[in-house]
Amino acid sequence: ASFQSELAALKSKWSAAETNMADVKCRADENLRTVGILENENSALLQKLNDSIGALAKLQTIAERCDELEHENVTFKKRNDDLMAEQIEMSREVDDAQGLASNAQRLHNMMTENERYISKLQDDLSSTRASNLEALQKTRSKYSDEINALTNKLQSQKECMRGLEKRNNELEEKLRSEERAYS
Repeated sequence: ASFQSELAALKSKWSAAETNMADVKCRADENLRTVGILENENSALLQKLNDSIGALAKLQTIAERCDELEHENVTFKKRNDDLMAEQIEMSREVDDAQGLASNAQRLHNMMTENERYISKLQDDLSSTRASNLEALQKTRSKYSDEINALTNKLQSQKECMRGLEKRNNELEEKLRSEERAYS
């Protein structure tokens, strides 16, 4: 009779252990589905981050182009200074040459045309530089905000994954200890 009561008690414990194991397995399956969903979200976030990095590279190219334009601007200013020096030299030569009155007018017209052309180049360069700088600043601002948001979301997802992993490990340890207890 005591053997049968022990056997009945063991069967009852075994039944409870099977129920607990089924519950733990169900939770583990749920955790695995959640992990799969989180992995998909992390993959999407990683793709967005990579896209943002690509956009940042484009911004770098724009910044480099702005630097090139600044260098061209310096070159144009130097050329302008050189042309101004030539103009002054030519003016001296024209003033010194009494018999070249007709040439002086032609040279003056050429210098005037050169000055207009240089002025136009400087205006074009200034407006292009300003618009490129504004576009660069807008794009940098946009992608900096987006990258910060994505980084924060990714960090949050990692923390959530760590919590789920910890909970899963605790459940596995609890299951192992219950299995050992029933063994």
